[in-house]
Amino acid sequence: MCRVPESGPEPPRLPASLADRYKLDERLAMGGSAEVWRGTDEALQRSVAVKLLHRHLLADETTRARLTQEAQAAAALSHPGIVAIYDIAVDADAAAIVLELVEGESLAERLRRERILPPRAAARIGAEVAEALEHAHERGVIHRDVKAANVLIGPDGEARLVDFGIARLLADENTHLTAPGTITGTLRYMAPEQLRGEDVGPAADVYATGVLLTEMLTGDPPYAVKTPVELVEAQQTPPLVIGDAPPAVGEIVRQALDPDPARRQSSAGRLAADLRSWLETDAAPAAVGAPDDMTETALAIPALVAAEAMPHHPSTEPTPAAAPSPATTPASTSPRRRRPGVAAAAGLAVLIAVALFAVAQPPRGTAGLESEPPLSATPSAASTPIPTPTPVPTPVPAPASLDDALDQFGQIVATGQQDGTIDGDAAEELLERADRFAEDDQNGGEINRAVRDLNRSINELESKGQIASPEVANALRQAAAEIEAAARRELGS
Repeated sequence: MCRVPESGPEPPRLPASLADRYKLDERLAMGGSAEVWRGTDEALQRSVAVKLLHRHLLADETTRARLTQEAQAAAALSHPGIVAIYDIAVDADAAAIVLELVEGESLAERLRRERILPPRAAARIGAEVAEALEHAHERGVIHRDVKAANVLIGPDGEARLVDFGIARLLADENTHLTAPGTITGTLRYMAPEQLRGEDVGPAADVYATGVLLTEMLTGDPPYAVKTPVELVEAQQTPPLVIGDAPPAVGEIVRQALDPDPARRQSSAGRLAADLRSWLETDAAPAAVGAPDDMTETALAIPALVAAEAMPHHPSTEPTPAAAPSPATTPASTSPRRRRPGVAAAAGLAVLIAVALFAVAQPPRGTAGLESEPPLSATPSAASTPIPTPTPVPTPVPAPASLDDALDQFGQIVATGQQDGTIDGDAAEELLERADRFAEDDQNGGEINRAVRDLNRSINELESKGQIASPEVANALRQAAAEIEAAARRELGS
């Protein structure tokens, strides 16, 4: 649906049974078969959304039946990820559904504005959509038209699924409103079996969610085609990679896009669980709450950043030194640091790293002992050297200010450059990306873009080997999340 200017036409007529209770205030959107209005439930004094069928379609019995089926299908569901249905009425002059009003925007609108979402945001939205679908599937309802325009993002940042207009009730063959072999849905989201006009099951919704994830992660659908014939051909080979998405997420998406329904995730719930599992593992940056991904209408809520312990892997190479705690780092005195501030912090970190590196070195001739693997599964005590315990880095508290967060990021970059895990060009790029957070007059949209670009740089540099250590890459992601949280706190203060 497309946005309509506030100065829209006069409100259309409501069905007689709804006219006394609901008032139409503002047209929100216009689609091919219906329009959506913001309304007021005058009995309960609450805002609602009212979806009205276009008058020229009232004579079409199938279209009226679909509107009724949408209401009945959604009314049978009760889930925080599904927009609730409050009322419905159809008469000779009008047909309308009254729904829960979700303030915010559709995912389609967000993608038009931002094009690509950070991997964590995409995975979270995908998981929420899949969880809503699992609830519907368990109650015998297949959506069959999962797409970005039918996912609403509320002020809380959570995704809500809407528009069950072509949903199919699995348990009741009499609810089929299309002839066998008829294709219904939106072309680029259709599973191969749906394109063939076959009966579809929950696996078709899993496939559509895979397309949705691809769009969020890459800015484009999986296949650049224009016709159903081209799409059928392209679907036989899922994409080898999903843009710049982390490999584990890419594998989840590729499985959802498998042309064989039996090889996709066994259910929408399984897809949601796979995405949630990735969000909770060390393969992803620090856990960040919904405000990370909020639209510009709810920017004052600070992000919630959960600290992650970084696993230690013994190595014969020098271990990157931990960033010094705030107790040993000179306090920032400037209200906002631009690039020189980050660079100065990086220089300080180099000196600290050199000192820590010198102290941490084992005696000459023993550098490789702690990571030397045994030659057999059961080595004797005499033949196995006792590994030298590796000091555990002191946990670094979350920075209290944006200056501190930028300093900490600069220290990690400088330490990585000093020990060779980050090359010089990569360090330069990372510092330039971080410096964008220090610009004056930041707003929520600029913060979103800066976060996206910084995380993309980290992912790309790691994939190219310019960040040679997964631990350092994860530390950078953690520090980037803390920069974002601090920037949002300052924006809301």
